[in-house]
Amino acid sequence: MAKETFADRLKYVMEKKGKKQVDLIRLAEERGVKLGKSQVSQYVSGKTVPRTDILRFLADALDVEADWLGGREPADVQDAPQEKNDVPERDAPVRKND
Repeated sequence: MAKETFADRLKYVMEKKGKKQVDLIRLAEERGVKLGKSQVSQYVSGKTVPRTDILRFLADALDVEADWLGGREPADVQDAPQEKNDVPERDAPVRKND
């Protein structure tokens, strides 16, 4: 299986969580994070990857581990359930609240 890119994982988890680009933009605005339409579009299309702070925001917004979203952990992505508690750790690790 080819290595997944950040864009692959972002699109995958957005679909599974029922989030659209505009949802991420609105949440960023609410949280005071500078994130525009063109940035999100470029992330989804794979043209660019986010800075670390934006990666962390996106991971938090989608309730997954930043390392996984950024592609730093292997994933065997199948049909992961939509609820965060049902997503197997190997697919999209959920953030741990320490």
